[in-house]
Amino acid sequence: MHRGTYLQENADTTSQQHSSFVQIYLTDQYDNIASTYLTQLPNEYAVTVASTVATFSIYCFVSNAALLRPLGESSRLRLTQDLADFEMSLEQLVFKGGTSLSLSQIAGGKPYAELRALRQLLYWTALDDKTLSPSEVAKGLLRETWVKDLRPSIIPLPLLVRTCSLDVSTSHFRGWMLETMFAHL
Repeated sequence: MHRGTYLQENADTTSQQHSSFVQIYLTDQYDNIASTYLTQLPNEYAVTVASTVATFSIYCFVSNAALLRPLGESSRLRLTQDLADFEMSLEQLVFKGGTSLSLSQIAGGKPYAELRALRQLLYWTALDDKTLSPSEVAKGLLRETWVKDLRPSIIPLPLLVRTCSLDVSTSHFRGWMLETMFAHL
């Protein structure tokens, strides 16, 4: 995810592959968990394991996706499609775990609500408005109704990333040295 998958410059070249980040890296892993591990467990344990894996996966995905910036329109669309693929993969994992619960009912619905709130955060335009001061952006963010569904540790992430003009993880992937990264600030 942090290797430039959603960068605007990569959006045109990777869209030709028709495979999303989730399809390439995660879907097979969840299928493997279901077929290798969940089938060997008693039903009540399989349900617990599937629910726990789904919950943890959502929280990890949201934590990492909240750090992605800058996102152009095509990158947002690709990430939105990945969120749909991610949701479908986790629904299948939970179903294969043997529960009748849907993803929105696991852990009181909090992980799923956070996944939905991430979609709102992706299209919240105040993060891209350079005329707003950081305090105006923070106040605007806290006024949004969907913010209550985000964990307190997630809310500052897009604000912190907004202040940095360089994506350090992508720079590291490109092999830039520390001096090169600071020269681009």
